Amino acid sequence: MDTIPAKKLLDEWEQEQLTVDVATRHTLQHLESLHKTDKQANIQRQQIITALGEIQTSLRSLRHDVDALIAHTSMPLREA
Repeated sequence: MDTIPAKKLLDEWEQEQLTVDVATRHTLQHLESLHKTDKQANIQRQQIITALGEIQTSLRSLRHDVDALIAHTSMPLREA
């Protein structure tokens, strides 16, 4: 059975058109859906953190390479 949208569920509950059993079942379905969404968000958050770490490592390496190239070529530094 499909889950009743939360707003409609609350409206029906306030109008006493919903039994405790039906409201409980739909509430549990909503909780399960939220749990899945939260789990996916945590996985994505960890992927973003990992990617950010890799970007920071690459940036430090690039900065080191640029500094070494400038030193090697004795290029004058320009102000940005």
